Amino acid sequence: MLIATTCYPLNQFSQTWILDEGNNSKNNFQIKSVGGMLKVNLDRSTGVATLEPIGELTASDFSAAAETIDPYINETGELKGIVIYTKSFPGWHSFSALIAHLKFVREHHKKVTRIAFVTDSPIGKFAEQVANHFVGAELKHFEFCDLDASTKWILD
Repeated sequence: MLIATTCYPLNQFSQTWILDEGNNSKNNFQIKSVGGMLKVNLDRSTGVATLEPIGELTASDFSAAAETIDPYINETGELKGIVIYTKSFPGWHSFSALIAHLKFVREHHKKVTRIAFVTDSPIGKFAEQVANHFVGAELKHFEFCDLDASTKWILD
């Protein structure tokens, strides 16, 4: 049951939705559409964040994602997993966006247990094979239609 819904613009291109399914802050469910090109869905009850790119990623997308994820990590010590969910990878808006992405990975990969790339893009398989050498989290690629399987894998 939805107790409260708050919508306010983060910037001219996006809105933020925070859905709180109860008064207990440890069990609430948050959905944020942040920075305009990256939707971040943090399920606080499972510790799984879903990142859904909807366009070329910007540096502000990664700052806003950290604003959603970091308080949970500070409270619990880790994030059970991240699901990166996109039919095809949209790329970065600029070189500074790529740098912001790499910085986000550097600051978070040791605090996340598993990362699922759920995409039909060839970059998903590539990321699984290459990133495993540089990232502390366990990574796995799933086809775009296997979102439920990816979440199940993270929670196993």
